[in-house]
Amino acid sequence: MQKINPKFECTFVDGRPVMEKAADFESLCKKYEGKKGFITITSYRKMKTLEQNKYYRGVVVALLAEYWGCVNEEAHQAISNEHLKYQKHYDMPPLIKSTKLSDWNTVDWEEYMEHLRKWSMQEFNVYIPLPNEIDLSTLPDIYY
Repeated sequence: MQKINPKFECTFVDGRPVMEKAADFESLCKKYEGKKGFITITSYRKMKTLEQNKYYRGVVVALLAEYWGCVNEEAHQAISNEHLKYQKHYDMPPLIKSTKLSDWNTVDWEEYMEHLRKWSMQEFNVYIPLPNEIDLSTLPDIYY
């Protein structure tokens, strides 16, 4: 079973973190009483949004599934298998960041969508519209 590593947002005031969900953080810390652990601080970046997920599943995956003649989940798996070795730059090794898409921030996610749009056009001549070229409100809510 994969271990879940929760993230707690905070704001730094006078060099100290002020937790947004301090009670939840303290409750989790109590579970580690007497044990050693690590606390990692990273810069805040907005995580991938439900709208971005709706665009990916309802537009990118749906258009490629239609073109390939398969169901959306098969298309998603094919895209993931091919592109999670995607490289931001040609001189970089394959994807170093998490391949768990729900961990990606909005900037990384949009770079990945741009990559998929170019790939789709070059490989299959399938045009994938930009998010602002379609009405996302007409698509069903997709939460995975």
